[in-house]
Amino acid sequence: MGIKKDETLPNGIPLNYYRIVSMITIVNQQTIIELAGYVSKDSRQTEQDAQAEAQETGEYPETDVYIDTRYITVDYDPEMSVTKAYEYLKSLPEWADAEDVVDEWQAGASYYVGDVFMYDGVEYECIQSHTSQVGWEPPNAPALWKVHKNEGDIPEWVQPTGAQDAYAKGDKVAHNGKTWESTTDNNVWEPGVYGWDEIGGE
Repeated sequence: MGIKKDETLPNGIPLNYYRIVSMITIVNQQTIIELAGYVSKDSRQTEQDAQAEAQETGEYPETDVYIDTRYITVDYDPEMSVTKAYEYLKSLPEWADAEDVVDEWQAGASYYVGDVFMYDGVEYECIQSHTSQVGWEPPNAPALWKVHKNEGDIPEWVQPTGAQDAYAKGDKVAHNGKTWESTTDNNVWEPGVYGWDEIGGE
Protein backbone atom coordinates (compact mmCIF):
# COMPACT_ATOMS: atom_id res chain seq x y z
CA MET A 1 0.00 0.00 0.00
CA GLY A 2 1.22 3.51 -0.73
CA ILE A 3 0.17 6.93 -1.91
CA LYS A 4 0.98 8.78 -5.10
CA LYS A 5 1.71 12.50 -5.27
CA ASP A 6 4.13 14.61 -7.31
CA GLU A 7 6.71 16.51 -5.27
CA THR A 8 10.10 18.04 -6.04
CA LEU A 9 12.67 18.09 -3.24
CA PRO A 10 14.89 21.16 -2.61
CA ASN A 11 17.75 19.27 -4.28
CA GLY A 12 15.70 19.01 -7.49
CA ILE A 13 14.86 15.32 -7.26
CA PRO A 14 11.21 14.60 -8.18
CA LEU A 15 9.27 12.13 -6.05
CA ASN A 16 6.03 10.40 -6.96
CA TYR A 17 5.40 7.41 -4.70
CA TYR A 18 5.43 7.08 -0.89
CA ARG A 19 4.98 4.26 1.56
CA ILE A 20 5.00 3.92 5.34
CA VAL A 21 8.02 1.90 6.38
CA SER A 22 7.32 1.70 10.10
CA MET A 23 5.48 3.30 12.99
CA ILE A 24 6.79 3.77 16.52
CA THR A 25 4.16 4.42 19.17
CA ILE A 26 5.05 5.91 22.53
CA VAL A 27 2.08 5.07 24.74
CA ASN A 28 0.08 8.11 25.87
CA GLN A 29 2.45 10.44 24.03
CA GLN A 30 2.80 10.17 20.26
CA THR A 31 3.24 8.03 17.16
CA ILE A 32 6.19 8.52 14.82
CA ILE A 33 5.51 7.56 11.19
CA GLU A 34 8.53 6.68 9.05
CA LEU A 35 7.70 7.56 5.45
CA ALA A 36 9.84 6.67 2.42
CA GLY A 37 9.56 8.62 -0.82
CA TYR A 38 10.55 7.22 -4.23
CA VAL A 39 11.12 8.75 -7.66
CA SER A 40 8.38 6.42 -8.93
CA LYS A 41 6.50 3.25 -8.12
CA ASP A 42 8.98 1.47 -10.39
CA SER A 43 11.74 2.50 -7.98
CA ARG A 44 9.88 0.77 -5.18
CA GLN A 45 9.59 -2.31 -7.40
CA THR A 46 13.37 -2.22 -7.96
CA GLU A 47 13.85 -2.12 -4.19
CA GLN A 48 11.52 -5.09 -3.71
CA ASP A 49 13.35 -7.06 -6.42
CA ALA A 50 16.63 -6.34 -4.64
CA GLN A 51 15.16 -7.53 -1.34
CA ALA A 52 14.01 -10.75 -2.99
CA GLU A 53 17.46 -11.31 -4.51
CA ALA A 54 19.11 -10.65 -1.16
CA GLN A 55 16.87 -13.26 0.45
CA GLU A 56 18.01 -15.84 -2.11
CA THR A 57 21.72 -14.98 -2.30
CA GLY A 58 22.44 -13.38 1.05
CA GLU A 59 23.85 -10.30 -0.70
CA TYR A 60 21.99 -7.07 -1.39
CA PRO A 61 22.66 -5.98 -5.02
CA GLU A 62 23.59 -2.42 -5.88
CA THR A 63 20.68 -0.28 -7.07
CA ASP A 64 20.28 3.34 -8.11
CA VAL A 65 17.03 3.73 -6.15
CA TYR A 66 16.78 7.12 -4.44
CA ILE A 67 14.83 6.99 -1.19
CA ASP A 68 13.87 10.08 0.78
CA THR A 69 13.09 9.16 4.39
CA ARG A 70 11.17 11.47 6.68
CA TYR A 71 9.55 11.17 10.10
CA ILE A 72 6.11 12.56 10.90
CA THR A 73 4.94 12.86 14.50
CA VAL A 74 1.24 12.65 15.37
CA ASP A 75 -0.68 12.67 18.63
CA TYR A 76 -1.05 9.35 20.40
CA ASP A 77 -3.96 7.25 19.18
CA PRO A 78 -4.43 3.77 20.70
CA GLU A 79 -6.22 2.67 17.51
CA MET A 80 -3.50 3.87 15.14
CA SER A 81 -2.83 1.50 12.24
CA VAL A 82 -1.00 1.74 8.92
CA THR A 83 -4.30 2.32 7.11
CA LYS A 84 -5.29 5.04 9.57
CA ALA A 85 -1.84 6.62 9.25
CA TYR A 86 -2.28 6.90 5.47
CA GLU A 87 -5.65 8.54 6.03
CA TYR A 88 -4.00 10.98 8.43
CA LEU A 89 -1.33 11.87 5.85
CA LYS A 90 -4.00 12.55 3.23
CA SER A 91 -5.76 14.88 5.67
CA LEU A 92 -2.73 17.19 5.75
CA PRO A 93 -2.79 20.15 3.30
CA GLU A 94 0.41 19.04 1.55
CA TRP A 95 -1.09 15.58 0.88
CA ALA A 96 -4.68 16.60 0.15
CA ASP A 97 -4.60 15.43 -3.47
CA ALA A 98 -2.64 12.22 -2.86
CA GLU A 99 -4.01 9.03 -4.43
CA ASP A 100 -4.09 5.56 -2.86
CA VAL A 101 -1.96 2.91 -4.54
CA VAL A 102 -2.48 -0.80 -3.81
CA ASP A 103 0.54 -2.83 -4.92
CA GLU A 104 0.64 -6.48 -5.95
CA TRP A 105 1.93 -8.96 -3.38
CA GLN A 106 5.26 -10.58 -4.18
CA ALA A 107 7.70 -12.98 -2.57
CA GLY A 108 10.85 -11.66 -0.91
CA ALA A 109 9.33 -8.37 0.24
CA SER A 110 9.03 -6.94 3.75
CA TYR A 111 5.44 -6.44 4.93
CA TYR A 112 4.22 -4.73 8.09
CA VAL A 113 1.04 -4.95 10.15
CA GLY A 114 -1.67 -2.91 8.43
CA ASP A 115 -0.10 -3.01 4.96
CA VAL A 116 -2.68 -3.61 2.22
CA PHE A 117 -1.69 -5.45 -0.95
CA MET A 118 -3.45 -7.04 -3.89
CA TYR A 119 -3.27 -10.75 -4.71
CA ASP A 120 -5.27 -12.47 -7.44
CA GLY A 121 -7.70 -9.54 -7.60
CA VAL A 122 -8.38 -9.45 -3.84
CA GLU A 123 -7.07 -6.90 -1.32
CA TYR A 124 -5.38 -8.37 1.75
CA GLU A 125 -4.24 -6.71 4.98
CA CYS A 126 -1.09 -7.82 6.77
CA ILE A 127 -1.75 -8.91 10.38
CA GLN A 128 1.80 -10.01 11.27
CA SER A 129 5.02 -8.36 10.07
CA HIS A 130 7.18 -10.68 7.98
CA THR A 131 9.34 -11.12 4.89
CA SER A 132 7.26 -12.97 2.31
CA GLN A 133 8.25 -16.12 0.49
CA VAL A 134 6.77 -18.57 -2.01
CA GLY A 135 4.08 -20.58 -0.26
CA TRP A 136 3.12 -17.66 1.99
CA GLU A 137 0.74 -16.08 -0.52
CA PRO A 138 -2.10 -14.28 1.33
CA PRO A 139 -4.78 -16.96 0.71
CA ASN A 140 -2.32 -19.62 1.96
CA ALA A 141 -1.14 -17.75 5.07
CA PRO A 142 -4.11 -16.80 7.27
CA ALA A 143 -1.73 -16.19 10.19
CA LEU A 144 -0.10 -13.40 8.15
CA TRP A 145 -2.93 -11.95 6.05
CA LYS A 146 -6.67 -11.32 6.18
CA VAL A 147 -9.03 -10.05 3.50
CA HIS A 148 -9.03 -6.26 3.73
CA LYS A 149 -12.34 -4.58 4.40
CA ASN A 150 -13.14 -0.91 4.00
CA GLU A 151 -15.33 0.94 6.45
CA GLY A 152 -18.93 -0.08 5.86
CA ASP A 153 -18.04 -3.36 4.12
CA ILE A 154 -19.51 -6.55 5.58
CA PRO A 155 -17.23 -9.43 4.58
CA GLU A 156 -18.04 -13.11 4.48
CA TRP A 157 -17.21 -14.93 7.71
CA VAL A 158 -13.95 -16.89 7.57
CA GLN A 159 -12.96 -19.42 10.23
CA PRO A 160 -10.21 -17.78 12.33
CA THR A 161 -7.01 -19.74 12.84
CA GLY A 162 -6.25 -18.18 16.23
CA ALA A 163 -6.10 -14.96 18.23
CA GLN A 164 -4.26 -13.13 15.43
CA ASP A 165 -7.29 -13.16 13.10
CA ALA A 166 -10.14 -13.65 15.59
CA TYR A 167 -13.10 -11.28 15.35
CA ALA A 168 -13.48 -8.35 17.75
CA LYS A 169 -16.64 -7.37 19.57
CA GLY A 170 -18.80 -5.36 17.16
CA ASP A 171 -17.35 -6.88 13.97
CA LYS A 172 -20.01 -7.63 11.36
CA VAL A 173 -19.92 -10.54 8.93
CA ALA A 174 -22.15 -12.26 6.39
CA HIS A 175 -22.75 -15.99 6.83
CA ASN A 176 -25.36 -18.40 5.47
CA GLY A 177 -27.29 -15.55 3.89
CA LYS A 178 -27.53 -13.55 7.12
CA THR A 179 -25.65 -10.66 8.72
CA TRP A 180 -24.13 -11.17 12.17
CA GLU A 181 -22.46 -8.99 14.80
CA SER A 182 -19.86 -10.34 17.22
CA THR A 183 -20.84 -10.01 20.88
CA THR A 184 -17.37 -10.77 22.24
CA ASP A 185 -13.70 -10.10 21.61
CA ASN A 186 -11.35 -12.83 20.32
CA ASN A 187 -14.31 -14.55 18.71
CA VAL A 188 -13.39 -17.71 16.79
CA TRP A 189 -16.88 -19.27 16.83
CA GLU A 190 -19.10 -19.73 13.79
CA PRO A 191 -22.08 -17.36 13.61
CA GLY A 192 -25.18 -19.11 14.84
CA VAL A 193 -23.19 -21.29 17.23
CA TYR A 194 -21.91 -18.87 19.85
CA GLY A 195 -20.78 -15.27 20.25
CA TRP A 196 -22.87 -13.66 17.50
CA ASP A 197 -26.19 -11.84 17.22
CA GLU A 198 -28.09 -11.94 13.95
CA ILE A 199 -28.70 -8.40 12.75
CA GLY A 200 -32.32 -7.95 11.80
CA GLY A 201 -33.22 -11.34 13.21
CA GLU A 202 -35.90 -11.93 15.76
